[in-house]
Amino acid sequence: MRNDNEIKTDDQLLEQFFSSFKRDIPDDGFSHKVMRRLPLRAKRVNAAWSIFCLMVGVALFIVFNGLGDLRAIASNFVGDVIGYVASIHLSLFSLVWLWATMALLALVGFYNVSVTQR
Repeated sequence: MRNDNEIKTDDQLLEQFFSSFKRDIPDDGFSHKVMRRLPLRAKRVNAAWSIFCLMVGVALFIVFNGLGDLRAIASNFVGDVIGYVASIHLSLFSLVWLWATMALLALVGFYNVSVTQR
């Protein structure tokens, strides 16, 4: 058990708290036996149903031109981003504000790094 002065993070506190209440329940191979006794037919039906659903999904994707829709969505997204960037009025910003913003972001980043390394 560690001394309380050595604990530094929340994860370590949680680990210490839950370790005192941890109980091991003996399984004696029960889970393995249950999984072995599941009917083979149920496993086959499950696999067949999964493959059927996958095939239906792929067929519907092809029939309803899913690839074309994905291309259209990507194209619209790129167009929206380009339109947004083009609508920014750079005359409202000055180089001083840009440098001040970058300096502030750098300071916040350095502060966050220094706090996490303590």
